[in-house]
Amino acid sequence: MSITAAQASEGASPVPASAPLVPARDKRSLGPAQDGCAPPCCSLWTLNAIAAAVHGAWFVVFILLWRFDTREDGERRDITYPLWVSYATWGDLPSPPIPPLLATAIDRIAADDLALSNAGYPTCEPPRSAMVGSMPVSPAAEDTGLVLSLHWLVVSFFALSFAFQFAAAVFDLAARARRRRHRRIVIGDTSADVARADDTNDSETRESVSTWLRFVEYGFSAAVMIVAIALQVGLMDAWMLFALATLTWATMMLGLAGERILAVERRIRRVVIELEQRDGALDPEACPGLEISVERSLPMARWATHLTGWVTQGVVFVVIIAHFFQSQGTCEFDGTGEDNVAPDFVYAIVFCELGLFALFGLTQMCQFLSHDYGWCVDDDVTSTACCSVEAAYIVQSLVSKTLLGWLVYGVNFAPS
Repeated sequence: MSITAAQASEGASPVPASAPLVPARDKRSLGPAQDGCAPPCCSLWTLNAIAAAVHGAWFVVFILLWRFDTREDGERRDITYPLWVSYATWGDLPSPPIPPLLATAIDRIAADDLALSNAGYPTCEPPRSAMVGSMPVSPAAEDTGLVLSLHWLVVSFFALSFAFQFAAAVFDLAARARRRRHRRIVIGDTSADVARADDTNDSETRESVSTWLRFVEYGFSAAVMIVAIALQVGLMDAWMLFALATLTWATMMLGLAGERILAVERRIRRVVIELEQRDGALDPEACPGLEISVERSLPMARWATHLTGWVTQGVVFVVIIAHFFQSQGTCEFDGTGEDNVAPDFVYAIVFCELGLFALFGLTQMCQFLSHDYGWCVDDDVTSTACCSVEAAYIVQSLVSKTLLGWLVYGVNFAPS
């Protein structure tokens, strides 16, 4: 139906009075309005808000534990880790090289402090020297004078998660209000059905702030978590911790890039479907290269970023696990090396978090496979499968941080 300019100037509506404001297909998707149940993605915002509230609660709890839970001597329940840096020394070393702890024992003997002269020290082999040209070069380490507080590392990743998830919830509410206001202005209708259709069926809902802001948050909070895990296995090299945190951040940015590529693919596919519905078969000459971009180039770029993320995060855990097992019984304090082993809770921290980190990657892999193979229907209605991906990310983030935080507290800070 068309209207003339005169009719438009008189306020005539381009939509017939008998025409439904929401297509029949969208009306069917509003089934929850009939039975009182919330549509899949209406509960997604609630789930995000609940996760933000729980992270905020843990943040407050750990602040209160810092303030009121002290040891018997009045000291705070915290563990600080001194940070070391590795470097190289140039020139000849003493022959034979004297390990630092052995040198301390020799000094005590020289001071006739025989009672302490038999204090155990590791019999680890000193690092070997190499040659750069004609100059000997040897590895060495030095205390930076800096320390990391384990308690405040835990507090920081709870605080980061709360801040970002709260921000995502606020931004999504603002975007929803903006879309409703736009529909009121354009359509002139304020009915509940139109509002619900806008909230559940608008294509922008699937691409809300939370779908990309969570990866920004993961880039920071997951990096802090990796540092806390590495400290628990005794990895206190400052440059190594910096590298592991940076690789973790890069992994999350690769995940963000992969998801944004997927969003572009979905948007292009929707445009193609709309053109085909309007004009019939799409003329390839009208959009040259579009089919190749959708079917080949973009999926290849998406999977390349995803698989690269497995490599970067895999390197992080290879370093942590290799360092952890290499340190078990390596040096002999009692002649057997049996005392030089980590407690059992370290195994729980390392491998539980390894599994949870892997679940994030598997979730995105399932998301990509569901798109490629049509498991997640990509139409105007936000499918349950697509919403489940977002829910999985929210739940996994909450579980991994809660588990790490309370494992660290329970085995390091809690009263024995």
